[in-house]
Amino acid sequence: PDGSRIVFRGPTQLWQRPMNQLEMEQIPGTEEARNPVLSPDGNAVAFSSQGSLKTVSLLGGPPFTVVPSGVPAPGGGLDWGTDEMLYFTNDEGAIQRVRASGGEPERVTTNDPGTRHAWVDALPEGRGLLFTITRGATAQSEIAVIGLRDGQVRILLPGTMARYSSSGHIVYTGPDGTLLAAPFDLRQLEVTGPSVALLGGVDVYPGSAAQFALSETGTLIYVS
Repeated sequence: PDGSRIVFRGPTQLWQRPMNQLEMEQIPGTEEARNPVLSPDGNAVAFSSQGSLKTVSLLGGPPFTVVPSGVPAPGGGLDWGTDEMLYFTNDEGAIQRVRASGGEPERVTTNDPGTRHAWVDALPEGRGLLFTITRGATAQSEIAVIGLRDGQVRILLPGTMARYSSSGHIVYTGPDGTLLAAPFDLRQLEVTGPSVALLGGVDVYPGSAAQFALSETGTLIYVS
């Protein structure tokens, strides 16, 4: 979150690398891991693996199984909110949440047939969640927001994989790999102006997964 290190998926497990070094380090206990996301304090990573949801400390120790089954490996995403809840897409394509310390997952959204709610991003202060409604082709994806206080879902704009920026914007990609930013009112949960292009050529996978990440301090990393 502070832009000091990156965690990424290798061929068989997760790796980490401080941004001021060239040496990479394997993260033990993360075999077959996907969808890595760092904890708000940056000291642990959550990930999905073979249908389960796990966390592991980057300071050492064995992984902890938060949810033993029902978490799809690809095409869903995962986020760790400042409320210490893990938000993820279940095998039905809806968003659920569970405490990082463990417990019974609860449903947050209900998806229509033929759609999936994916690539969730928990907004600050527990105000809501950004997520992508996918319908197969990336060009058909839409970015939506749900208020956690009222449960209301609003469609914001076309695109995929929105991430909230501390500058007061949401950053997301179009189907052609253009990275865009739109001003966003965190209290009203709405876009307040036109989007502007930041850069082009971001890799977008089938299933609307855009290969970029944004730290709280404004550092952007992406795969071209």
